[in-house]
Amino acid sequence: MTKLQVVKSAAKGKRAVKTEEFTAFCAVENENAEERVQRLYNCPGGPLLGWLFDEARKRGHDFKDMAAELGVTYGYINQLRTGVRSPSHISQEMAEATAKYLGCPPIVTKILAGRVKMSDFIAPRESEEDTLDRILRQIQEDPRFDSFCHVTFFNFRSRQKKSLC
Repeated sequence: MTKLQVVKSAAKGKRAVKTEEFTAFCAVENENAEERVQRLYNCPGGPLLGWLFDEARKRGHDFKDMAAELGVTYGYINQLRTGVRSPSHISQEMAEATAKYLGCPPIVTKILAGRVKMSDFIAPRESEEDTLDRILRQIQEDPRFDSFCHVTFFNFRSRQKKSLC
């Protein structure tokens, strides 16, 4: 593994990171959106780290500068990058710090980290019978329908339940 080498950029007076490891996962000229997504998802540490590395490069930051901006140590960033720590276990504070650094909502950083999955936005599958029972239970518990619901619907056949819903 190549060691991180920091060199002074004479033009801007900012430090720039020069390693095969870092630049291999940074933005490429004339890269289209599909290529960028592919590159970010192939980055060590996943898409969140890939996006952070891109942003750090744009700002002229090295890993230590980026870590300081995020309020964490270089060692923590390195652990996320190498897989010692999983990005899916980042704290709320880290999600907010990365969101601020990247200029996006914290939910985006949580999705990229794998802390929140797209499936979390979809209701879990339930059987038709369970769905009908849940709807009928809500109807029975609604005070507006109280006078109409003297019968227990749960003993009805499926077709009868469907007609009520």
